[in-house]
Amino acid sequence: MKHWDYDTCYKEAMKYNSRSEFATNSSASYKVACKNGWLDNYNWFESKHKPNGYWNRETCLEEAKKYKSKAEFQQKCGSAYVTATKNGWINDYTWFERPVVHNKKWTYETCLEEARRYKTKTEFRNLCSGAYNVAYKNGWLNDYTWLEDGNKNAVENRRKWNKETCYEEAKKYKSKVEFRKLSSGAYDAAYKNGWLVEYTWLESGLISRRRVYVVYYYIDDETNAVYVGLSNNIKRRHRQHSTYNLRHGKVESDIVYKYFHNTLGKDVPEPIILEKNLLSTEAQERERYYVELFAKEGRFVLNSAKAGSLGAYGKWTKEMTYEEAKKYKSRLEFEKGNNSAYNAAKRNKWLDDYTWFEKKLGKWTYETCYEEAKKHKSKVEFRKKSGGAYNVALNKGWLSNYTWFEQKVKPIGYWNNYERCYDAAKKCKARSEFGKQYPNAYEWSRKNGWLGKFTWFEKPTHWNKKWNYETCKNEAKKYKYQAEFQKNAGGAFQVAWKNGWLKDYTWFEDGVKIRAEKKRKWNRETCFNEAKKYVSRCEFAKNNRGAYKVARENNWLDEYTWFVATKRPNGYWDYDNCFKEAKKYKTRGEFRKFGKRAYNVALKNGWISDWFSN
Repeated sequence: MKHWDYDTCYKEAMKYNSRSEFATNSSASYKVACKNGWLDNYNWFESKHKPNGYWNRETCLEEAKKYKSKAEFQQKCGSAYVTATKNGWINDYTWFERPVVHNKKWTYETCLEEARRYKTKTEFRNLCSGAYNVAYKNGWLNDYTWLEDGNKNAVENRRKWNKETCYEEAKKYKSKVEFRKLSSGAYDAAYKNGWLVEYTWLESGLISRRRVYVVYYYIDDETNAVYVGLSNNIKRRHRQHSTYNLRHGKVESDIVYKYFHNTLGKDVPEPIILEKNLLSTEAQERERYYVELFAKEGRFVLNSAKAGSLGAYGKWTKEMTYEEAKKYKSRLEFEKGNNSAYNAAKRNKWLDDYTWFEKKLGKWTYETCYEEAKKHKSKVEFRKKSGGAYNVALNKGWLSNYTWFEQKVKPIGYWNNYERCYDAAKKCKARSEFGKQYPNAYEWSRKNGWLGKFTWFEKPTHWNKKWNYETCKNEAKKYKYQAEFQKNAGGAFQVAWKNGWLKDYTWFEDGVKIRAEKKRKWNRETCFNEAKKYVSRCEFAKNNRGAYKVARENNWLDEYTWFVATKRPNGYWDYDNCFKEAKKYKTRGEFRKFGKRAYNVALKNGWISDWFSN
């Protein structure tokens, strides 16, 4: 790899006429030169930016002659187009082609003729929106009796699919995928009602038609134990067997990991491939064969699940989830005990059928919401101090019954009154504060010219200060970097930039060079040593952003194996875990700031009001 220093970059840049040409043909040297600020030394580069005042009547005319239409002129030379448009010169360019404009007037007769070409209202609207909109606004659509209503047809189609008609329709197809594609209405009805299980002749869409499956096994010669499995990604499956995961705050280990790591105190060995390049159906059959074979040989088979399983998707029917739910007393217990069955019941809205489930304590009824609402003066206060009750009342439409709530919305034109604006302005010290706290009053005061009468407002720093060469220079001396000068004294910076005085402020340090030097100090060893100080990636990123950024860009983060994974599994934040997290904080605001994920889940479910008084 070529090393780019000042001399080699300079020689490389000599081959090109502009920065863009340099960047396109030699990106590596261009990036080095850009980082080190050497591009300004290549003064032979042509600048594509026109100086201020370049575009006048003559230059715009010459530029416009290169194009055939206004659109082309605007696209290829926007600055000249804008100048010509503002000054009204665009109308002098008579050679420009005028766009074709369709000025067809839609009358009752023309709309009627156009509508006869279509079968449905949807087709009419999509293919001729102009005529459709005119007919819709004038109420002529009712006269087009031959047009079918697409929405009504959809409703009628949904109504016709019952258990018998879905069964007859499903007989026409060989697989679930074909059924869903060619008759989506019947498929949706069968899926929602759990009838798909009865269509045993339909092939599952989960069965792959590619020869990507392998059958593998793990063996321990000392204990004569064996585990047989199948997978379409053996590397990923081995990684899953070799680690543990967290679920609902508990460690749930893979059966292979449990046996080798916990029971024998060994690392999980590499899997041995029995057969490969199999279809999914073939792999299922061969897995069953090997499980039975090893059992006959007298080996200890670790497989606990039924051999040949490709996953639990589509396993839980309405009857099966009902029987499974009977084992639990509450929804929370059901979710913890059998997450897949719970998700199937939740997805299909069967949970309401399990009437024996215990209701959550503190459930908000009409009476309890009413009593809670009486403690507050306004809707805003009610929402802030008792979010659970407020959300229930909002969803049920009970808020309109709480007539004592103060109406904080001002009527239209309320602030179009000098005395009210004056009283509001008296409470503020500056215009900016007035604008933030009373935006409507501020806007009406500005429109009516009353702001000048509020003489007690403090004037901001540099108010009407005239920036000349000396004052700008004195202001710039307060800062080390040009960016700092721009941020803290924008007015002085703008004047200095427009007049070209920034070159005279030689004491400004080059921020690009400093950042490049800081970045150079972080190599593989220094990043590794720095990362050792922290427990997790999140802590590393917070405490040393520069080292973390370099390590992430170079993919070194995976080498820091001591980092603790902070990501929670899906469904981790239930009532108990949210409650444990909330106990760490004294106030609701602290909980929201430092336990954001748990807070959001608790807020949605209305649990926060049970834990925090404010």
